[in-house]
Amino acid sequence: MKEWELLLIDDASTDRTCAIIESYANKEPRIRPFFLESNSSAAVARNIGIQNSKFKYIAFLDSDDLWVTNKLKVQVDLMEKHNILFSFSSHYIINTQGVIIGVRKAPESVTYQKLLNYGNSIPCLTVIYNREYFSENRFNEEIRIHEDYKMWLDMFQDCEEAIAIDCPLALYRVHPGSKNLNKLRSLKWNWLLWRKYENQSFLSSLLISIRWIVGKITQRVTM
Repeated sequence: MKEWELLLIDDASTDRTCAIIESYANKEPRIRPFFLESNSSAAVARNIGIQNSKFKYIAFLDSDDLWVTNKLKVQVDLMEKHNILFSFSSHYIINTQGVIIGVRKAPESVTYQKLLNYGNSIPCLTVIYNREYFSENRFNEEIRIHEDYKMWLDMFQDCEEAIAIDCPLALYRVHPGSKNLNKLRSLKWNWLLWRKYENQSFLSSLLISIRWIVGKITQRVTM
């Protein structure tokens, strides 16, 4: 794909990241850097990218994750051909050395109810969505963990379903201390999201929590 822009948002890094970003931006006009003065959050950084984006589609990639070479072309071609507003894919799991240690298969499709009732099955690094259709959507900056889950729930209020690509198109890196490895903490933030932001009853949130726990156990066994 030749029609692209890379918005690099530096969240007040303390190493040589700024200099490295500038060295690439000086050589490639399609790279547009943004430097935050103070450390904020993933939601704030991603929102700056969304607000400054110009192209039809938006995709996200955190600094420790990777895409396969043809991800953008495969996904965008499919979305253009079938007029899809939101897509995601299966992905590889890699360790700190970049070695593939597993694959997580994406469900065929996801609706608002499936996403709400079973937890987030859409990894941010695999998502591409139509910016023109979802022009008003932003990440909730009050949420420090699972801000992407809340974003997808908001988007699916106006979108029938998200279509998944079975082929792994991204590589998600896991390492000690990763926030998503702490399942108890993750469940706590999910509970807050279901109760406070999605207005679910205590009983409904409890049932969703049980399904989420069972899903995580199954995912660990089948990974």
